[in-house]
Amino acid sequence: MIAAGEVVERPASALKELLENAVDAGATAVTAEIKRGGISMIRVTDNGAGMDAADAARAFMRHATSKLRTAEDLQSVLTMGFRGEALAAIAGVSRVELLTRKRGAAAGTSLTLEAGAVTAHSEAGCPEGTTIIVRDLFFNTPARQKFLKKDNTEAAAAQEAAVRTALSRPELSVRFIRDGSQTLHTPGDGDLKNCLYSVFGRDFTGALLPLGETHEQIRVSGFIGSPQISRGSRTMQYFLVAKRPVRSRILTAALEEAFGGALMTGRFPVCCLHIGIAPEVIDVNVHPAKSEIKFSDERAVFDAVYRACKDALRRGGVAPAVQIRPYTPAGGRVPVYGALSPSVYTQTAVANQQSPAPTASAPAADSPHAAPQPPATPVSPLPPAADSAQRAAETIPPQIREPAASSQEETANPTAQDNPAGWRLIGEAMSGYLLVETPDALWIIDKHAAHERLLYNRLKAGERPFFSQQLIAPKIIALTQPELDALTGESAFIEETGFELDTMGPGTLAVRAAPGEIDESELPALLSELASLLRDKRRPELREEALCLVACKAAVKLGRSSNREDMEHLAGLVMETPDLRHCPHGRPVALRLTRGELYKQFGR
Repeated sequence: MIAAGEVVERPASALKELLENAVDAGATAVTAEIKRGGISMIRVTDNGAGMDAADAARAFMRHATSKLRTAEDLQSVLTMGFRGEALAAIAGVSRVELLTRKRGAAAGTSLTLEAGAVTAHSEAGCPEGTTIIVRDLFFNTPARQKFLKKDNTEAAAAQEAAVRTALSRPELSVRFIRDGSQTLHTPGDGDLKNCLYSVFGRDFTGALLPLGETHEQIRVSGFIGSPQISRGSRTMQYFLVAKRPVRSRILTAALEEAFGGALMTGRFPVCCLHIGIAPEVIDVNVHPAKSEIKFSDERAVFDAVYRACKDALRRGGVAPAVQIRPYTPAGGRVPVYGALSPSVYTQTAVANQQSPAPTASAPAADSPHAAPQPPATPVSPLPPAADSAQRAAETIPPQIREPAASSQEETANPTAQDNPAGWRLIGEAMSGYLLVETPDALWIIDKHAAHERLLYNRLKAGERPFFSQQLIAPKIIALTQPELDALTGESAFIEETGFELDTMGPGTLAVRAAPGEIDESELPALLSELASLLRDKRRPELREEALCLVACKAAVKLGRSSNREDMEHLAGLVMETPDLRHCPHGRPVALRLTRGELYKQFGR
């Protein structure tokens, strides 16, 4: 009565099914062990109800289940598994050993299968509960085995399956052993925060905001992360509906809508949310792996999650941030992370000729809160460079310049008084913006965006725009095991960007060297975000985003004043290098205010 699909795509999907069986068996403790990412071996041991000899043999038949009795039970599924497909599918592509003993039974049962066929069935001595061992996954389907990832990648996916099981059942103690090393152990005391602490560590757990309220018979509980632990992807969003880990666009949208402008563009909130809802109003059979569900009333679920998250943020004192974005010539918004055309990147919001002069009660035209207006005159390109290649080589700021720079190169740089390119540096405003004058316009340059773009260009070209600085004492950083695996699995790329990392144990990393321009306090967040990119993206997109991230962290920060020489170098790069028009994230490097626009502002 159910068209169940294949469930074994990789070792992680097999482990997920075995863990769900342990949960349904009423276990209070479960141990999962893998070797070579689960390809060589997966072993799951639980202290659940166990099976007798007859049930052990029937368990590997297709669509055999003891979790449903009638077709009507499908309308109110209370167990994790129910279709009787998982064990048959796993056994069909591996060699399986089963040891199980029913509670109170004098002896247990041993069962051995190969490619789905039973090869041995006998009585055995074993503890109460079930142990199942899966060896040589896909040994008889080489086409599927060929598409498995590296062992580290498969192991990280398998551990993620264990993490989701642990978060869905805080009352279940979960141990995960990888190639002989324990990388996860939750207490199983029923406290979700203690479970989160065991999985993600102290710093992460300390930045969580609790929530718990009921809205129209939908209970939302758990935790959301404050903005400072946001991530560059949605991998740290855990939604558990009726204690079932799921993916849901409705839940994701409700969470992110609640945060509103509290996060920067390109950042995503983290959460572990338990949604308590009646089983008869959800459909858990809409996806072969049961990872997606359908709600009968999506609006009610959205409202419940949105309100719970919004209230938690309000109690935590989190206010939306003001975000300023560039504008098109017609006044429409351009997403910060979208691709910007050459005609967009150097625009400024200027009030039209009929706008009244700013007063004490009205925001000024250049205020971040002022309404955007289209520019009064067409935007013209930046002044052409006489020799942009030579200029770029001569005007690299000291922070990213090659150590050896001759005095002849220093004197070759144009000064503010005698500049053949036709621009003059006026100075710096608000410790972050350079003011440059040309014969017909005033330019306002964001020095962080300009420096970031320059670093990104050189990183992309395979150069080393900054030196690797050895730390006096190694910086010890706590990461999740999948994040640690992502960094160690891309060691060559990490070294290219100036890092020297050592693994100290499960979830612990020692940073021995880092790019000199990056503040030591930023290293945990930077490496965590790099790991997220390395986990979730594919090349070449992965490399591009990682380079953007490193360049952004290493670039000169707003609020830090620069000396005259540095400002001259950076202004020269922006004014005379054609590709320094916007930062890698799409934000404009410079805004241009023409003489005519100034006249209009002053009513001339």
